[in-house]
Amino acid sequence: MNRNCLACLLSILLCLFCFSVYADTPKSGSGPVAAGGIEGKADKAAMIEAFKAQDWQKAIQIGEILTVSTKDDASIWSILGVSYFSLAQYEKALHAFEQEALQGKADKNNLRNIAYSSIRLNKRNGCDLGHQALEVFPEDGMLHNETGKICLSQKQVERGLEHLQKAIELDKKNPIYVTDLTSYYFRKKDNANAEKWTAKAIANGLDMSTLYTNLVIACHRQGKYEDAVRWADEGYGKRRDPLLLYHKGSALVALGKMSEAEETLDQALKSGFGFVKFLLARVKMCLGCSVEAYATCATATPDPCCEKEKTALSYFADAESDQMENDTYDAFAAHYGMALILNGRFEQAEPLIRSVAKNEKNYNQALLSASLAVAAWNAEPRDDAMARRYYDEAMETYAGFKSPDTLSPEHTLAPRAIAILGAIADSQKVVVPEASKPQKAKGCGCDMRGQADPSLPGAMAILMIVGAALSLRRRKNSVNR
Repeated sequence: MNRNCLACLLSILLCLFCFSVYADTPKSGSGPVAAGGIEGKADKAAMIEAFKAQDWQKAIQIGEILTVSTKDDASIWSILGVSYFSLAQYEKALHAFEQEALQGKADKNNLRNIAYSSIRLNKRNGCDLGHQALEVFPEDGMLHNETGKICLSQKQVERGLEHLQKAIELDKKNPIYVTDLTSYYFRKKDNANAEKWTAKAIANGLDMSTLYTNLVIACHRQGKYEDAVRWADEGYGKRRDPLLLYHKGSALVALGKMSEAEETLDQALKSGFGFVKFLLARVKMCLGCSVEAYATCATATPDPCCEKEKTALSYFADAESDQMENDTYDAFAAHYGMALILNGRFEQAEPLIRSVAKNEKNYNQALLSASLAVAAWNAEPRDDAMARRYYDEAMETYAGFKSPDTLSPEHTLAPRAIAILGAIADSQKVVVPEASKPQKAKGCGCDMRGQADPSLPGAMAILMIVGAALSLRRRKNSVNR
């Protein structure tokens, strides 16, 4: 029995001895480390070596061992915090930096590190901590930028803008600082300041096509179309970005310079920028046939405008899949629908008309009503009452349609659409008795004077389309009420 007790006692003492050696190894730095899969020694020198090599994971593994037995070494907590931060483990980084501060031996970088970690974690005190750290490090552009963003997110706008602007002053060619500031202005629709700071960045030598694009957009939104064209030209001259040609074309449309817009947008399309097709199709329709010229489209010697409209319809069709994924689909469908109706393709226009038939008061809905007015006017036989009804609806929905020939350049219509809407308006001024109305020639297309159009379907097709659209609107209106 005594021998058994002695054997047990010796076993216990041996286990205690082994444990004390393992526990002391990290502290003494003299023994191998089995824990954590680290090869070599777990001492401060090894941690610093891993840190300098930016082997963050190894530095963390060593540091986590060292801090168990060496909690009062502020520098170990500091290295551990930076390593955590570098791996985006911000909660652990903040804890390490706070432990460093508790030792009472932290250097001045500690406050900055705590601020950075708190900002990344979107802490409530992130804005204040960043501001405090910047009193010690006023030349830290990145901290100004980070502090500015969190201040803005926490509704401290004045302080946030001050820091974002200071970041740019410290590093004028940093695209991140510029876009962070201008993005805020764009979100707030403060296009004047977006223009100011973007132009300043370009003047300071930050040469990027994205900045030129943003500058063109900011000018366009302010109605400064000439400036938009000028900046687009300068940017394209340096960067050859077809997106700049698209925005230049859009500005030219707003200026009413349709021929120049067509040339610019054609160039963008040739550069491989397919998204331009919707706008280019609209421009080509605006440069399309007059009533007289359209009469030649079915002859052996068509006017060049006929090919322009044919190309426009092709571009509209190509653009449909892209537009369905954007919030501009209603505008696309309204313009495409009008183009199809003007060219007698009512079956194709019907699904587009249905897709945008809503009880809303905007230009797209007015254009839809105007398209239906044109369709009824061009029907065989002509439906004067329905044409006038939809014409009046267009006028009530969008005030600009009261004078279709004086619509803003961005809302201008194809020449034949303007002519037909004008004829409908004139027909309301003098009501001709039914018996005295002249008989309309068969096969009338978009020419209100009676030229033949072989592509026009019969009366039943157009009345079904217009009736379906009217029925759809009534159902939607009743639901809305």
